[in-house]
Amino acid sequence: MARAQAEAKSNRGTKPNPSAKPFPQVLYETVTRTSSAQWDRLLRHPWFLRPVSLYLQGVLTLVERSRMVVGFGLRLMNVPTREEIAALDRKLDSVQEQLDELTAHLVRSEPAAKVTRPAAARKPTARRTTTTRRRTARAASPKSAPEAAPEAAASDAVETS
Repeated sequence: MARAQAEAKSNRGTKPNPSAKPFPQVLYETVTRTSSAQWDRLLRHPWFLRPVSLYLQGVLTLVERSRMVVGFGLRLMNVPTREEIAALDRKLDSVQEQLDELTAHLVRSEPAAKVTRPAAARKPTARRTTTTRRRTARAASPKSAPEAAPEAAASDAVETS
């Protein structure tokens, strides 16, 4: 009978227990649980929170100062900032609205003006002949005057006289 009990015990040990976890997993869970508790106590401790808060405050101060320096540099280079661009965008929107209102008013008043104005009252306008020569974009540019060749300046003088 002792032999039967010994065999039963040995058979019991070889059957896997479905609720038992492998040793590495149990060890990992135990270490994680105790480590989490220790980290929680550490992170809430004042001697740890003070340096962390000073570090974060330093980073935020550095970010603010760098924004100020970049803004100063942009103003020196005469580059518009975001605020200036936003203000110009708002002004442009208001001008566009005014233009739309004026266009709508002009469209509404134009048919009435055509109807009230008799065709006989219109006088033909004579075309005026221009005697002055139009300046080209190159001649009008102040930068191109020193760059122009002396022969080109002389030929321009001949053409205008």
